[in-house]
Amino acid sequence: GMVVKTPLVTLIGASNEIPTDEDNLGAFYDRFLIRYVTRYIEDDRDFVSMLKGSTTTIDSMLTEQDLLLAQIEVDNLPMSPEAYESVKIVWETLREDEGIFPSDRRFVQLLRVMAADSWLKDYNEIKAESVLVGQHILWTNPDQISQVKRVVINGVNPNLAKAEEILSAAKEALAEAMRIPTPQPQDLETMSALQEMLVELSNLSGVTTIYDQVVGMRITLGNKLSG
Repeated sequence: GMVVKTPLVTLIGASNEIPTDEDNLGAFYDRFLIRYVTRYIEDDRDFVSMLKGSTTTIDSMLTEQDLLLAQIEVDNLPMSPEAYESVKIVWETLREDEGIFPSDRRFVQLLRVMAADSWLKDYNEIKAESVLVGQHILWTNPDQISQVKRVVINGVNPNLAKAEEILSAAKEALAEAMRIPTPQPQDLETMSALQEMLVELSNLSGVTTIYDQVVGMRITLGNKLSG
């Protein structure tokens, strides 16, 4: 019955069954953020390793200072507009189409896991694709896992793939134009092509960051033409 202050970093729990409404453990269960269902071994090599009692050796350790620095960097990683859009799509689809209602707490904490995922991938902002970690966060009962996974995968902004293609084409066009430092006749064609790309991007929702990047490329080329 005593409260004991504990310098807790990570808590991992395991159970053979999920708490029910009658257990009055809903709030406790909800605080286990990332959830995995472990199943019986299917790979024969893993099975033999289990029989042999094989263990995994950890070659390197993360210091407390490394961990604190990583946490600071994760906390300071900005959220891209596309990432917000993807989370909103997942939230709406789960509620309206699947009848699944994760707590508001889980969606708030999802953002931090997304930040950690993007940080581990060396991104300078939280990317929309990191919403995929939600497949391990947003289900309550194991029978919801496949539904949540499908919704989360589809929740990555469907416009994003198209926008990324346009961005790649814009980068190639600008790189070719800037290869020669003095203005060239074909630069006007590249400027026109970038403007067409901007028009196409303006018709896609949730791709603000990419739109702004192409605007910057057009400004760069314009400075070359005027200079």
